[in-house]
Amino acid sequence: MKTKLFALLTGLTTVTTLVAATVPAQAGEIDDLIQAFREFAPTQDRMQIQADGVNLKEFALTGPLTLGQSTGNLEAVFLGEVAGNLDNKLGFSSSNGQSGTMWSNIRAVEELIDPNSFKPDGTNRKVGSFNPLLNGTRDSRYWWDIGSKLSLGSFAAGDSLDFLLSNSNANFGLASGQFMGYTLKGFEDWLIVGAEDKILANSDRDFNDVVFAVKLGSPAASVPEPSTIAALMGVSAAFGVSRRKNANKS
Repeated sequence: MKTKLFALLTGLTTVTTLVAATVPAQAGEIDDLIQAFREFAPTQDRMQIQADGVNLKEFALTGPLTLGQSTGNLEAVFLGEVAGNLDNKLGFSSSNGQSGTMWSNIRAVEELIDPNSFKPDGTNRKVGSFNPLLNGTRDSRYWWDIGSKLSLGSFAAGDSLDFLLSNSNANFGLASGQFMGYTLKGFEDWLIVGAEDKILANSDRDFNDVVFAVKLGSPAASVPEPSTIAALMGVSAAFGVSRRKNANKS
């Protein structure tokens, strides 16, 4: 039976437990993931990630991720950004002492243009891209190619993993509420993460400023349905565990 990614609700904090043994991405898998996500990614006509609740499901990440099984090689891949003129850096830390910078100097230079933001010369600001066809055409000081891949290392069951976004405004971890999680149909072994790079009270809350994915393993993913969470909150301050089971076809 396939294990599942689920959100473990305790007290007033959501702790996402990743029950997965990771396996390396297969040839072409990352390209397929990038192309599939682009159907829902920001475009010139829409800045919001288009989570439809069926093919792309969205849920809040409000605390460090807890690994339910040991992992030999936890892979991450850069999917794109709408960072505008902020210079972002994404890193990670874990309870086993591992930490490091994943990608730095994440800053928009191509493709998507903000019609409401202007540079001193009167032209519109470029705010980002999710198009891998533009790889290699940008200023390498401020851009990582879409599909850039790295390893976060090995983890044991019970280890926690936090992602950290920093810029001139502030430093944000998963507990800050600045991150959203996504599961994409057909790629349920990847957790897609979108980050908001400005303090929420002063932001557009589109969680698209840095978007990346982490490969968790072979199981499909499930998260608590909003109605289930609301019901649990109405019953008690001590939340139970909610799972949504997906039927697996052979």
